[in-house]
Amino acid sequence: MSNNTLQELTLALSSDDVIGFLLKTLGHEDSKKFLDCVVCGKDDWQLRSYPGENGRPLLLAQPIPYSKNLACWYFPISCKNCGYTIYFDAQTVAEKLNPKEVN
Repeated sequence: MSNNTLQELTLALSSDDVIGFLLKTLGHEDSKKFLDCVVCGKDDWQLRSYPGENGRPLLLAQPIPYSKNLACWYFPISCKNCGYTIYFDAQTVAEKLNPKEVN
């Protein structure tokens, strides 16, 4: 699969897609429980949205050293109580949610 296709698949994901994937992966899709924060112990998380686009999950990019215009993309999930943040690899999420498009 080309990088352009993977980018398109990732950018097409909604917040509900990402949250649903994470809950299913953790085996919590029925209870809506996510996981307890390792810092404060609460289970109160948020997936931030792009400003003005509530249904579109925020993506963060981490540059890859010594490469031109390349970066890894992540979906940040933050604890609403203490701010601890977990980063999920956006490529993995997009590939798992679109297996027919990837192979």
